[in-house]
Amino acid sequence: MATDQRIRPPGRPAVELRAVLERLVAAADGGRALDAFLHAAGAAQIVADRLQGTSALPAQPALRLLPPRGGIGSLRRLLETSATAVRGRLGLSEWHVLLRDLANVLAEAVLGDTEEDAAGILLSVRTTVEDLRSGVPPHTARLLDGALLHVPSGFRDLDLRPEDAVALARRFAERHPDRERPLLVLGLRSSGGYLAPLVAAALGRLEYQHVVARTTRPGGPLLPEEPRLPDSLRRVGGLVLLLGAPPRSGAALASVAARFTDAGFARDRIVPAYPALTDRTGQPRLLRRYPTVVLPAADWRIHRLLGRERLGAAVAGLLPGGTELLSLDPFDGAGERTERAHHSVEFTARVADPDGGRRTLRLTARGLPLGQEPPTAPGDLGVVDGILIAGRAERRILADGG
Repeated sequence: MATDQRIRPPGRPAVELRAVLERLVAAADGGRALDAFLHAAGAAQIVADRLQGTSALPAQPALRLLPPRGGIGSLRRLLETSATAVRGRLGLSEWHVLLRDLANVLAEAVLGDTEEDAAGILLSVRTTVEDLRSGVPPHTARLLDGALLHVPSGFRDLDLRPEDAVALARRFAERHPDRERPLLVLGLRSSGGYLAPLVAAALGRLEYQHVVARTTRPGGPLLPEEPRLPDSLRRVGGLVLLLGAPPRSGAALASVAARFTDAGFARDRIVPAYPALTDRTGQPRLLRRYPTVVLPAADWRIHRLLGRERLGAAVAGLLPGGTELLSLDPFDGAGERTERAHHSVEFTARVADPDGGRRTLRLTARGLPLGQEPPTAPGDLGVVDGILIAGRAERRILADGG
């Protein structure tokens, strides 16, 4: 999977759209597909939230339903909308569509098999990125005055990775193998606004032919830019895949699911999906009536990164030249999660220096919080795949064989 080794957020916990766009452009200029995607999804979230809370806006005509392989159709709309942006006549709804489709396309770059795949997709959206360099069109800027992005906890605190979205897509595919059935992948903002484009891109890579990725907020209009899309999906027998952050009660996912049942969808055509904070098999009571897809905590990518084999390779790669890793001991894996706690493990690494001395490093490995630069405290080894390996080294010369 062609993703950046360091994972940056779309800004700090609260940031203005102007700053998000600047970072989006910088990430695209630098060829950082993941950074560019996160910023595009964040910018789309800012505009979508303001759009849902703005009244008396004309409804945009419904876009073509279910383009083949979401990214291809999205890219075509993206380029068409970009031409309008150059003329400076974008309204709030059109501006949202531009950013939303950009995020959907960039999600495919994140999941590309090679760096060349990602670079090709970044090149294909260069015109749109150039249009964003000048910021928000003046008429739209007035409607967005004071709007802020709040980075979702799933990507700020819980160590979610794009690979976890892929894992959710695969679990969905195991239960719903029909690749021809139309799918609406609907993310509940804020975390779902990042998960939905990634899951949709992953489903496209699994050969699902008709995938549309959108986002919404519980309690507001489902799709203010495309109010007829849910009914169109129902008429063609499609499924709704609802994506959200790890739920407490499941109320947010259940409330949106109920909106679809009210619109005539059978419950078995509404599939809530989420990454769970635990490995327990039960699900929130409010979601038990739906065919829910869950990614248990043990299957998150962060757990594999903090496993003995992967962590040993990371430590060995960060040691100074000529220093040999002898063992990791003791090794305690991460336990169950809280909602604002990064995965971490504590361990000791026994190493042999080039001069023959041996020493013990007392270390901690943990997922990096999105929005923070890696610390540079004494004893830190470095960062690998978004994992900080930190701690203080206590030098202890051991007897041969000790």
